[in-house]
Amino acid sequence: MLYTSESSKAVLYMADSENNLILKNFNYAVNQLIETTNYFPKDSDISAVINSPSTLRVELSDLTVSDFDKDTCEIEINTKDFKNLKGFKRAAAERIHGVGDDFAKSMSILYNSGIRYTEISAFSPDFVLMTLKENNVKSFAQGCFINDFKVSSNFIAKGYIVVSSGGYYRKV
Repeated sequence: MLYTSESSKAVLYMADSENNLILKNFNYAVNQLIETTNYFPKDSDISAVINSPSTLRVELSDLTVSDFDKDTCEIEINTKDFKNLKGFKRAAAERIHGVGDDFAKSMSILYNSGIRYTEISAFSPDFVLMTLKENNVKSFAQGCFINDFKVSSNFIAKGYIVVSSGGYYRKV
């Protein structure tokens, strides 16, 4: 997950597994995440993500800022009634859970496992712009992970915790 600013707007780029910045530079990225909670990739790696036709671009202002944490924005998905999920929200959900019939199957699995809602969480626009300014950088990257099925199954696109007993890193 690559966070950046374009025309003063916070943007999230969801790269595919081939352009996953954390996995591409694993040792360096993990060390930076442990030390600073952010990974600051090289310009060439940033360009590769942004210019890849397989990368999904999401303007964070289009997401809902969390009631619980002003640094977080999210998409909540009803695992039974997801047909109204449209546009960039549907594209983001399909990037994580599969496209078309695969998405429907994933939602069915979650619903049948007792999970009625799933969320996609990312940093809020204000948090992204503040982090970029404070670190004097153009972009920063975060790992992403999906919680296990014990209670929920939420996708988190703000993963600086390198070891987590409650989730699994995703290469998306």
